[in-house]
Order: sequence, then structure tokens, then C-alpha cells
Amino acid sequence: MNGKKVYSPAYLVHVNDVVSIDPKVIEKKNAFVEQVIDKRFKIGIKVPDWLELEKADRKGRVLRVPARSDVQQPVIEEHLIVELYSK
Repeated sequence: MNGKKVYSPAYLVHVNDVVSIDPKVIEKKNAFVEQVIDKRFKIGIKVPDWLELEKADRKGRVLRVPARSDVQQPVIEEHLIVELYSK
């Protein structure tokens, strides 16, 4: 995150935050990066409108906070999700 290593998968990102892969990981796990990450970039994954992806640099940026309308999956009991994450 913004050039610093983050250990929490629940890290809260903000607008203009840059998410990237640690260069040390790219060096040590180059085969994984090429076979998994770069392969997914080549198949044309769809990136949400609120994110920007720079494939060449293997990084992305948060353009804006996602709105409720950005969620395409039907959520029947949204209050249960809020309740779970508020604990």
C-alpha cells in the first residue's frame, strides 16, 4: 500500500491509495507472478469503475469509494453483512 508492506487482508484503503506487489516478492516468486498474475492480466479481467489498473507496473489505484450501485451481485440480507463486520 503506497510503497509500504501491509499484513492485514482487511486493510482499509482510501481514495488515491496505490496497491502494488512488493518488488522483493516479484524477484523471489517470479514464476508465480508470470504464470498467475500476468496470465490473468492477459485474459482481460474486468476492473470495476472505481479502480484503475496499470498492468505493466502490476499496480492499481483507488479512484473513488465504491457506491452501493457498483455491487452487481444480488444481496438479500445486507444488514447481516454489516452486522458481521461491525464486530
